[in-house]
Amino acid sequence: MENKPDQRELYLRIMHLKQEGKSDWEIEQELLMKGLDQDEAQTMIAKTDRAMARQASGEERQSSSGLGAAGGWLIWIGVLILINVLSYAFDWPFWIY
Repeated sequence: MENKPDQRELYLRIMHLKQEGKSDWEIEQELLMKGLDQDEAQTMIAKTDRAMARQASGEERQSSSGLGAAGGWLIWIGVLILINVLSYAFDWPFWIY
């Protein structure tokens, strides 16, 4: 019965090595040294690549959404100010505070 390293730790290690700029071949060699066979190592590298790509695309979508949560509040406050200015300009009988 082989004692294989924890997969979560291996995935974190692969991510760390990729962020350092290591090639897939270098990462694969390190995984082979830790007791994985070649197919397992390649599968783990591929899964990590997909996870990192999903994470990057999620961050891009989040950053491209503009002002984020503060933007919603700014729009809401702007609408309230606009209604109050229109109420004043057209002598409407209500104000929104």
